Formats: sequence, structure tokens, C-alpha cells
Amino acid sequence: MQNPSALLLLSSGASIGFRFISNIVLAHLLLPFDFGLIAMATVLMTAMSMLSDTGAGISIARKQRKYEAQWLEQLWTLQILRGSVLWCAAWLAAPWAASLYDAQELKVILPAIGASLAIDGLRWLRPRVLTYEMLPALELKVSLTAQIAGSLVAILSALASPTVWSLVAGVITTSCIGTILSFAWSGERPPRPILTPGFLKDQWRMARWIGVSSGIGFFASQADRALFPALFSTAAFGVYSTAGLIAMIPLQIGQKWADGVYLPWIATASAPGAKRDHKDLRLLRRKVAVFAALATAVPTGLGNPLFSALYPPAFMKAGLFVSILSVAAYTTLLTYIHRRQFLYHGMMQFEVLIEASRFLLFAAAIGLAITLGQVDWTEYALLYAVSQFAVYFCVVILGRLRGLIGIRDDLPGHLTFVGVSLLLVSVDQVIRSSLGAFASLVITAALSAAVAGVLVLIVGLPGRVSRLARPTNQPD
Repeated sequence: MQNPSALLLLSSGASIGFRFISNIVLAHLLLPFDFGLIAMATVLMTAMSMLSDTGAGISIARKQRKYEAQWLEQLWTLQILRGSVLWCAAWLAAPWAASLYDAQELKVILPAIGASLAIDGLRWLRPRVLTYEMLPALELKVSLTAQIAGSLVAILSALASPTVWSLVAGVITTSCIGTILSFAWSGERPPRPILTPGFLKDQWRMARWIGVSSGIGFFASQADRALFPALFSTAAFGVYSTAGLIAMIPLQIGQKWADGVYLPWIATASAPGAKRDHKDLRLLRRKVAVFAALATAVPTGLGNPLFSALYPPAFMKAGLFVSILSVAAYTTLLTYIHRRQFLYHGMMQFEVLIEASRFLLFAAAIGLAITLGQVDWTEYALLYAVSQFAVYFCVVILGRLRGLIGIRDDLPGHLTFVGVSLLLVSVDQVIRSSLGAFASLVITAALSAAVAGVLVLIVGLPGRVSRLARPTNQPD
């Protein structure tokens, strides 16, 4: 398949479908409390991971295939060391986390989840390198296979013993399978661990801003999940995190697209001798905005019928959360895509500024709300969505001042998000009141597919970059 966006879409669709089915099955086998525990452990490990970001992805993209085998082996070695350090950090942080969230189970669950980061550190980088060379098939195949294996292990474990450890087993299995396949399917000789002072110096020069940005990025992107169990209960967090799993799927896919298609395109178009067609560039950005809007608007309309029809009553409130968090996912996705421009052009300080703003705005909003009165679940989610929109607005203004973002390029996306969301929500309310939740789910899902098909026919998939960067004999 020539179009990397189409390949990513098909693979992600399969991944979403399997994740969705396994999540429903596990929701009927386990309790919201179990989901809350695993979500807390995941949030804490995400914090450690983002605080120790070495900037491997940006390094590979900026090299533009101009790297030696030894350079890639050193990057892999650094990744191994990072994974090992994170596992040790998980052991040290476990007692503190258990005390902070009043969940003693975290003393053993957190180190177990931390083992997955150590295993991920061993994962060979070749599939990732191919992704940045606009050949994402191998990475997508490895990730999808690992996810399916992990989900199957989690379901089988839950059938045998319905406890939180079935979810832990699924996470560790996913890491193990992904690491094994990264070597087996790459078809290369095993790499050798190696590090040189020169490599470490160069990597530190580039990654220091990335590390700070990613660290602050945790507090920005995961602040709602980190604070929720402290303000509410573990079971409530299980419901909230399940809603977030559904609502944030488009964001995760969009981030993969931004890193695997859009960022490599920026690298290609910015290379010496590349002729950039600014008209095609603006067309690509508008397509991206439209599909980002469509992908995040669909959960907005499907959230309530989905949880009403297929999930146990204990998860019912997750439907409302999905609708609210989908708004946050839309603005966050556009922000993430725009920030690829900043990253590639070396504006690492803006990354730090953006992430700090995301965290501070949300923290200030929550602090003010708590000061004025008690905050419930819904108000909490709404404040998170509003803070993400405010950050997006600031990023667009900053990008416009730097000549990297056209404000009007996002307008088709905004119109699409509002229009599709209102359409799906209206149809759901009418059908659910007359025919029930299951009928509403089927009809709104079919309508979503129809709208997506029409947009593909009219707009076309983003990602055909051959016209956007053409080698020439003279630099532009």
C-alpha cells in the first residue's frame, strides 16, 4: 500500500476494534476498582517514562537516513539503560504511590507494570526507523500483533481468575511479544550494546529540552488522571479511565500519524534541494484538521449509546465522560500536530512553554473550582476540556506569529467537529428514546461510517506526500 496514512488507518482500525471488544469483555469480568488500580499504575509509569524521554524519535527523524549502524546501536543501548532505570524507579516509588492514593495494592502492581518498560527498552529500533522513512508497515504489524496477544492473555487470565493481575499479565505480554517480534521480523543481525562519549554529548544537546518538555508534558496530558483518584475514589477512576480509553483513541492514532507521516514529511520538505509547494502544504493541513475532527467527533456521539448498550451498569457514567473528553482530544490532537513544526525546527523551548501552560491552566482551574466549592466528576472533566482548548488557541497564535501555522487551515476541522458531533448526538437522543440504546448504537455507528466514507471521497486521505516535496537541483 503506497499511502502511509491509509495503512495507518487500516491498522489502527483493526487495533481499535480488538481493543474495544477486549475492553467490553474485561468490563464484564472485572470491577471498576480493578481498572482504577491498573490505571493509577499506568499513570505513574507514564510519568516516569516522560520524565526520562531521550528524544529517540526526533533524533531518528532529523537524521534523515544519514546514520550509521553504530549510531543506531548506541541509541538502542541508551534505550535499554533508560528502561532498566525506570524499572528500578518503579520499585522505589511503589510505597510512596500506595500511600498517596491510599491503595496498598500499588506496592506490588507498580513494580510489575514497571517490568514492561524494562522489556520495552530491549525492543529493536529498526521498525521505528522504517516508520520515519515513510514505511510504517513493520512497526504497525509488530504493535498490532503484540496488542492482540496481550489482550487475549488478559481475557483468558480474567476468565481463570478475575483480578487486577489479569490486566497486569496483558500489559507484560504485550511488551514481551512486541520486543521479540521487533527482532524476529526485522531480519537483521542482533545489535551489540555500545555507547561513546561523543554520542552521549550529542544526544544530550538535543534531548535536554525534549526531556524537560516531556516531563512537563506528563503533568499537562496526564494531570486529570493523576489528580482524579486523589479527589475521588479508585472505582470512580476506573470508570473515568475506561471513558478516557475510548475518547483518546483518535488522539493516539493522530499522534502516531503526526510522528510517522507528518514529521517525516516536514524533514523531507525541509531538506536542502527540496521544493515546497505551499498550496499543497495548506491543503494537507486542512485535510488533517478535517479528519482529526471526524475521528474525535465520532466518540462524542457514540459514548452514551455505547456504554448504555454494551457495558455493565457500573460503567454507565463513562458515556458522559467520553463526550466531554472527546472535545479535549480534538484540541489536543491539533495542538500535537502543530507542535511537530516547532520540534523539527529546533524550537524546543516552545515545547516546554506549551506543556507548562497546559498543566498550569488546568491546575489553576481545578484549584479555583475547589476553592469556590465542591467539584463533581462532570465539572472536573469539563475544566480539563476547557483548559486544553485554551492551550490550543495559544499555540495557533504562536505558530501564526512564527509563520508556521495558518489560522484558517483549521477552520474546516472546527466546522466538521461541531457538525458531526451535533448530528450524532441528536440522532442518538431520538433513536434511544424510541428504540433503545442498542438500536441507537447500531444506527449512530452506521451513520458515522457513512459520514467518514463521504469525507474520504470528497477530501481524500491525508498523507500523499510525493507532490509535497520534490528534489530539485537548486534549493528553494
